[in-house]
Amino acid sequence: MPYQRSLEIERRLDHLLRLIRTGRYSTPILAQEVGVSIPTISRCITALRGRGHDIKAENYGTGWRYPSPADFSPQAVEKLAAPDKVPQPVAKSTSDAGSSLLWSIPWGHHATLLEKVKHLDQRLWYMAQTLADGWSRNVLLAMIRSEAHARQG
Repeated sequence: MPYQRSLEIERRLDHLLRLIRTGRYSTPILAQEVGVSIPTISRCITALRGRGHDIKAENYGTGWRYPSPADFSPQAVEKLAAPDKVPQPVAKSTSDAGSSLLWSIPWGHHATLLEKVKHLDQRLWYMAQTLADGWSRNVLLAMIRSEAHARQG
């Protein structure tokens, strides 16, 4: 279920990014189009800004709206071009192929990893270590900041 929820959030962010790209929507209209509340749209906009998207609201006399951003990252454009390409869970080990790392650690850990660790192989390493050593989110964050993956491979 947590994996499905993360996919739902990613799809919502992709849909919102497509709508913002057209440059015709205000926050209330975006909320209506996406089918969520205005505070949820605001949180999504904050998340997209945190991912490096240059999203700014401008006053057009009749109200505020999001103009089309001048710069979309290559990753965002690629993702927009192929939204159906969804990564599948990675098995913890060959002996336990039915279970996966994605299902084994809490969602808060996933959010931290998505925000702080850019490379998939490094994320998988941190997931495996979190599972093996029982790291809390604060310990995981400390390990990421100290680049533990580089020290231990």
